[in-house]
Formats: sequence, C-alpha cells, structure tokens
Amino acid sequence: MSEEDVVVIRSLEGRFREALRDDDMDTLAGLASDEYTFVSDYGIETRDQWLAGIAAEKKKAGHRSIVYEEERIDIHGDCAVFYAEQWIEFPVNDQMTEEWAHLVTDVWLRRGGEWKIARRHSSGYKKKNPSYRRQREHV
Repeated sequence: MSEEDVVVIRSLEGRFREALRDDDMDTLAGLASDEYTFVSDYGIETRDQWLAGIAAEKKKAGHRSIVYEEERIDIHGDCAVFYAEQWIEFPVNDQMTEEWAHLVTDVWLRRGGEWKIARRHSSGYKKKNPSYRRQREHV
C-alpha cells in the first residue's frame, strides 16, 4: 500500500464530502466515473440518477455538515476502498436540525493515472441522539 495513494484518496474524499455538502454538481460529476453506482437504503442508482437526485435536493435547504469518523483506506493496486462512519446534519425546518449516521464504503479506481469514485454504498443505521455529542470537527 502506497502512503502517497492514501494521501491522494483522503484528499479526494475530502473534496467529495465538501461537494456533497455544498451541492457542487460540477465537482461531483468530475469525481464520479461514468459507471458510478450509488447503493443506499433507497435502492441502487446509476450516476445520472444519483446526480439528478442531488440536483433535485439542491432546491431544498441542503446539508449543514457532513462529518466522517473512524476513516479507513485500503489500497489494492489501482483500487482504493474507503470506509467511514458518516454523520450528516440537515435542517428539518427553520428552527430544527436532525443528524443521521451512515456507514459508507467508497470504491475508487485509478485509470490512466486518475482516481475516480466508482461505487458508494451507504447504510443508514441510527439517528443520532441530540443530547449526545462527540468531539469532532465539522467540514
């Protein structure tokens, strides 16, 4: 496993997370491979379906923060696997927010020297208890 590859994937994951938070469609489209697939509790989406869903959500009040905890990166040649616990805070209305936890696994492939995300699997597993706050940095 190349430490340089780990640094690159960590940086790409940061860009991906920020683009999700900010509904930055250009960055998301640029990071996702043509065969990108998103798997979640709601089903399996192609790249185009996933991007269309984000664009539709963009009209609503977006995420306030996306935080990854317990990150791990494994490099297997030209394939990288990123796993983390993801906390998403989003507005419910003008006065309330909710936080949800997901386990995410991202698969990045390197082709022609360029890394692109090819798969994301996200499983929601619990609603965060608002009275319990872990020390963490927000993006």
